[in-house]
Amino acid sequence: MRKYQNFALLLCSLFVGLHSFAQQPLNQINILSFSVKNKLPADVSTWSTIPGGMILTAQRIPQSAIQGIKLVVQIKQAGAKICGNPVDASPMLDFNAVKTFTGAELSGYISNCNSLKPGNYTICVQFFNLDRYPISKELCKEFVVEDAVQVQQSYTPPQNINPGNGKVFKLEELKGPVTFRWMPVIPKPKEPVTYRLKIWQLMQGQNGTQAINSNTPVIEKDVTNITQAVVTNLYTGPCKPPYLCDFVWTVQALNKDGKPICNGECKSELWSFKINDTIAVPPNLRTAAPSCTTTSTTVFTTGSSVFLSDGFVMKLTENPTGDNTKLTGKGTVDVKWIGVLNVQFDSIQINGDDKLCTGAVYTISDSKQEYPTQWAINVLNNTGIPDWTTNKIKSLAAGIDSNKITKPLIEAANNITTPASLPLNMPLGYFQSGGDAFGALGFTEMVFRPTTAEFEVIASLKTTKVFKEPTDPLYGTDAISLQGKGILFTDTGLKGINGEIKLVDHVIFNYATVDAANFKITFNKEDTGHIGNAVIFSDTASAFWTYKLDVNVELPDKWLTPVDENKTNVDLNFQAQIIKWDNFILQTTIPACTIPNTNGLGFDSTTIVYDHSNILNYSAMEFPENYGTQESSEMFSGFFIPSFTMTLPDGLRSYADTTKQIHVGAENLIINKDGITGKIFAHNVLSYPFANVGNLAASIDTVEVELFKKVLTQARMNGMITLTLSSKDDVASSISYNALFIPASASEDTTRSLTFTLIPNQDIESKFFGKGKLQIDQTSNLSLLLKKKKGEKREIKLDVELNGRIYYPTGKIANPVNPSKPFDLNLDCKFEQMKMNYDNVATEKFTFKPGNWSFASPQKKLAGFAFTISDVKPIIGAFTLNGQYLFKGGIEFVAKINIGSESSKIAIAGDVKIQLLGGIKSSNYTVVGGDTVGSKISHGFLSNLKPEFLGVRVSNVNVDVHMAAAEIKGSVAFYKEDAIYGTGFKGDLQAKFKTLNTTISAGAIFGNTKTIPGNVGPGFKYWMVQAQVVLPPPGIVFMSGVAFRGFGAGVYSRMKMTPPTTFNPTIANSTTFGGAVFTPDNTVAIGFKVKALIATTPKEETFNGSVALSGEFNTNGGMNF
Repeated sequence: MRKYQNFALLLCSLFVGLHSFAQQPLNQINILSFSVKNKLPADVSTWSTIPGGMILTAQRIPQSAIQGIKLVVQIKQAGAKICGNPVDASPMLDFNAVKTFTGAELSGYISNCNSLKPGNYTICVQFFNLDRYPISKELCKEFVVEDAVQVQQSYTPPQNINPGNGKVFKLEELKGPVTFRWMPVIPKPKEPVTYRLKIWQLMQGQNGTQAINSNTPVIEKDVTNITQAVVTNLYTGPCKPPYLCDFVWTVQALNKDGKPICNGECKSELWSFKINDTIAVPPNLRTAAPSCTTTSTTVFTTGSSVFLSDGFVMKLTENPTGDNTKLTGKGTVDVKWIGVLNVQFDSIQINGDDKLCTGAVYTISDSKQEYPTQWAINVLNNTGIPDWTTNKIKSLAAGIDSNKITKPLIEAANNITTPASLPLNMPLGYFQSGGDAFGALGFTEMVFRPTTAEFEVIASLKTTKVFKEPTDPLYGTDAISLQGKGILFTDTGLKGINGEIKLVDHVIFNYATVDAANFKITFNKEDTGHIGNAVIFSDTASAFWTYKLDVNVELPDKWLTPVDENKTNVDLNFQAQIIKWDNFILQTTIPACTIPNTNGLGFDSTTIVYDHSNILNYSAMEFPENYGTQESSEMFSGFFIPSFTMTLPDGLRSYADTTKQIHVGAENLIINKDGITGKIFAHNVLSYPFANVGNLAASIDTVEVELFKKVLTQARMNGMITLTLSSKDDVASSISYNALFIPASASEDTTRSLTFTLIPNQDIESKFFGKGKLQIDQTSNLSLLLKKKKGEKREIKLDVELNGRIYYPTGKIANPVNPSKPFDLNLDCKFEQMKMNYDNVATEKFTFKPGNWSFASPQKKLAGFAFTISDVKPIIGAFTLNGQYLFKGGIEFVAKINIGSESSKIAIAGDVKIQLLGGIKSSNYTVVGGDTVGSKISHGFLSNLKPEFLGVRVSNVNVDVHMAAAEIKGSVAFYKEDAIYGTGFKGDLQAKFKTLNTTISAGAIFGNTKTIPGNVGPGFKYWMVQAQVVLPPPGIVFMSGVAFRGFGAGVYSRMKMTPPTTFNPTIANSTTFGGAVFTPDNTVAIGFKVKALIATTPKEETFNGSVALSGEFNTNGGMNF
């Protein structure tokens, strides 16, 4: 008898055990986000100054009891710790909610880290308590330290200016110091720049390249932050074999460590110059120095000829005075590319060949014009005439123009077709054919010496054509004035010579704008950092001259404001060497600046080059591979921007981090008739979750686009994205991505696809799976196909395939009806090839495939009961689009659940189906009439795929256990949010013992009314247990012919027992309470019933029945009747 009673109590305790719930401790600190730049410098001490270099955001779980908070930051390589702070050395922290750690704060934790070698690293963060026990998960981010050579900024190497390429020095020029000048590297580096000038002397049989590879430099000189170097003792004596009087030179830009400051060698082009150390042959001329050992015996009269250098001949126009060693007089010289010029001479010597061997012949100047001449200074010794000034040059140029003392430019080898009827005096205007006023020159004097012919020249170049619009207030501005002297020429023209005429002084123009602020233009003279304004004569150019243009434009502060607080205005510098005004290269550097009243719209320092030359290209310009021989030759014409960055107004910033303004820029950008070539990028475009990528909430942190002649060749972007299983409401639910944009084929010019590489950096919360955590493997992928035609909706095809793990760290799953009352679910599974597909081509549809699942340890539990999964199946639920659901369904776990006591040797398990149900909505917009619906259909980007968790559905646990000694059958049903019972479970089991021929029936109900929908009170718990045993014949005989055939007992609390309205003997005898209905009732304190089954023996048919005693006590201490 006691055995039966014990077994009944075992079954009752089994149902009592169903009310216990498994709990797991919460993480006390939740790391919401941890971002680290992909590339960091080797010097760890500089990380604190890098905007957005490192940012950590952590949340303390509310009401968590933590004895002290400590943060540990460590740098690791290949899993091994490199450096970082230990727990004991970490300072104590105290924060109650959310705290963000800046890069400067995090750098303090790794202050013991010095310089890192190039390679791949991870930086990890984790929180600990005072007992050095971890109170958060460790979160690590990967980063790369690159070789210093690889991370150098893109700079333009220095460019040589002076001496010009191919320059030939006269010995007289080398008696003093020689100044070498060059343009600086662009953009200006923040650190000091050392410019290293090297000069090599060539040997017989060598070219320049061979000389720099084989010979030791004859000059090597370093200067810092200046763009010129003065060299003395360049020529120490005649050049003797094997050495030549040919030299090459270059300039290299170095950083503080003596390494090239830009990619490659950072050297200027190799330029050459020569020294003419043969006294008999002046540079570039064809005349040997005539000897004065003999004296002419000719009696010179009017019409006589005297031979000058380079084939020039002087015809005397009057009888000279003096003898042939000191002859004085006047004549004419025919310069065939100008005309016949009046000349004069004083005390010259003529040798036996009637050649000028001592002294010089000078052109005659117009008596109406007074200006400095060599005749006046060297012959007449007149030093009272003021030197050249800007005003003097302007005045003289105006006189030439008004008096029409001008001659057209003709080919150098030709004669003037219609020479002037009378010989000409200086000054004389000389201009390019076609009337280009920019090319007007004024010759002020020509001097014919025994070995050379040279001239002095002025230029007053009008600037009216610089400003194209006649209505522009700057149209018609004054001219810039230049002057040159000692410029050599020959009878063939200006070809084959070197020299330049330079701006006399800075020329400054100030103009008042409509804002009453000055607009200032400065034409610079040659100086440090300035090539100056000049006209250059070169034997390497196929034109008579080129121009140097060096202009500063100072903009009003109401137009642009410099970032540099030490400057009041943005000052632009334009420098160019121009062959013709329709054939030039123009370069300028825009300093970092902002546009006033735009809330931060501005530009970083950048260089812009406009190439309008078919003779040469910008020296630092690099064409991409396969750009084309013709297009990349000197014939290229267009814009080139080495690098450019624009910062958009702060009001457009969507990131909470104030340093993350939107930056748009370009690198190696080429713009010409073939279109755009280069890389265009944007940073900090849209923060999470404001971007819509294929109807997924996302951020777009960086976009890079590569173009080749206006054709998109490659594009990529990265940021954070929400998977379809996660909510966009929390950045912790997002995952990092890199996306590669694949352009359309020629046949499908509207189709674009994006291939995503997912970069899991944290476990994400899945709203679709009831806030379970998803651990995404890097083998997961996401692909997106977009198609848009004009007038049609945007078509989207999204495919996601995930591999990873799902788990519930708190042992709870969300309750969609009552979020404050989550359900117990302890589940940890791995999955592969879980697929989701979204397609809006015809109608919006979403499909879900659970893939393959593995169910290894740890133990899974539902409501505290262990269960073992045997299969996973997809569930597709019925739904209609009126609620904007694209999908309803989820995963069904087919499982065995152990509802017996875990400590019992008797295992009672049943078959159960556990369904995790979710939905996917397309409802991130408000439907207002038909317009918004129409917009959604037409464009698609007004919607987001939005996951919803619809709940857990647990089938009845069907128990059918067959053991050697017994069989157990029955079912247990779980219910939740019931309108009458709230949440709980109830069940009935029947155990039949084969050897004893005994049957035991048991039932139980446990629940809580707190979760009844609409209940606002605290609710109350209720329960009922009952058990009944039926004994085998003959039972227990207690009097003659009568025996006990079974016993029953039941107890309940906070429940009302309602007997059946119709008595049924079979039901009455089957259980203790005989089919009574129990409902929650808070007025019932406790109720009970004991029962005995009796029958006659040995024939039970004669009489059988039951005898019972029951009672019910209310909460007032009385009994209910």
